[in-house]
Amino acid sequence: MTDEELKSLFQKSEAKIDGLAEQLRDEMRAQGEQLRGEMRSQGEELRDEMRAQGEELRGEMRAQGEELRTNLRGEIREQGEELRGEMHVQGDELRREMRAQADELKRHFDVVAESFDSKFELLAEGIVNLDEKMDRNDAAIRDEMRAGFADTHDLIRFAFNLSRGAP
Repeated sequence: MTDEELKSLFQKSEAKIDGLAEQLRDEMRAQGEQLRGEMRSQGEELRDEMRAQGEELRGEMRAQGEELRTNLRGEIREQGEELRGEMHVQGDELRREMRAQADELKRHFDVVAESFDSKFELLAEGIVNLDEKMDRNDAAIRDEMRAGFADTHDLIRFAFNLSRGAP
């Protein structure tokens, strides 16, 4: 084989390789496009699936939220009624205790009032006794003053009568 033949063979081989390379590139482009199309399609399908699942989850969450709200409202209502009942019972107990304390306080005030009454009676009795004593002292002082005035009058008369020469 001559150089020319070899060159020609190489050129043919090169052309054949170039043709095959071009064919491979075309096939790869086609497969790439096909893969891209499939990926787009699968991406869209996945997005649609995700949207559907999202909507389904939202629906379930809404339903569960509603159920939870309903349950909580019921529990809150029950607890409120229970609490009102307890408050009513405690209020009644407190009222009873307050009445008992009021009765005890009233008895205490009655005892104190009786004690004051007896002390006021003693005080009034003491004032009456003091008033009577003052009246007696007043009468005694008046009697002494009258006696003193009478003695003074007698002494003045005696001195007057002596000064006139009469016994």
